[in-house]
Amino acid sequence: MRSVILIFEDDKQDAIIRFFDSYCNESFGEWPEKQWNVLVNDDACLYINPIFEYEDDFIPFIEDIEDEDSLKILKEIDNNVVLWGIDISGRHDGRKEVTELIIQLFSVESGYAIDDYTDHFWTMEEIQNKKLIKGHAFFDFKGCYLEEKHTDFYDALLVLTDPYARKALTNKYPSRSYGLWNAEILEVHRKTGGYSNYDFTIKVKYDTYTGAHNPLEGPVTLTFDVKLEGVTVTKVEG
Repeated sequence: MRSVILIFEDDKQDAIIRFFDSYCNESFGEWPEKQWNVLVNDDACLYINPIFEYEDDFIPFIEDIEDEDSLKILKEIDNNVVLWGIDISGRHDGRKEVTELIIQLFSVESGYAIDDYTDHFWTMEEIQNKKLIKGHAFFDFKGCYLEEKHTDFYDALLVLTDPYARKALTNKYPSRSYGLWNAEILEVHRKTGGYSNYDFTIKVKYDTYTGAHNPLEGPVTLTFDVKLEGVTVTKVEG
């Protein structure tokens, strides 16, 4: 489960509780064990709880922070802060829901948000304006996942199959293009068992577009037959 932590000055706790009571679809329990949920199609998407682990000592929470902007903020705030946690269900994308909640909450009570993907203290303005930190906007779990996934071997395979992919795509969709940065290898399967047999089926999904500033046309999945004799595209889906 992905998570976001919110940081506020401690005198804002009552206002934050009132906000969640008003904003969230449902809640359970009594303070301080109370939990609030935001639902999507009657299913919990966001789970919200206060965090008391660091209420007596904030230092362990921040000791690994390296982001320069965040370090400047830490010099301005003292140990008198309150923390809230938002867990985002794996059943939902969650970016829209968590972003909208934080923007509305921060418009009432200013604070900072920390996601799982940077150590930056995000402000409401930065989230609204989709500021990039190390190439990523707030809660960009998909972008960070692709960045981690694209190892040298992964990208080398995309490069080696790229000439065949471009030819197959141009034959079916002459006006479309794609980028390798977000291409996703769905499957690599050795068709014949044995250490010295080099015949593979590879499936790759490409997000295609027409023109650099136009919306995506949709994904196209190509299936490659890879042998020592060469590479062929055997299926184009999408």
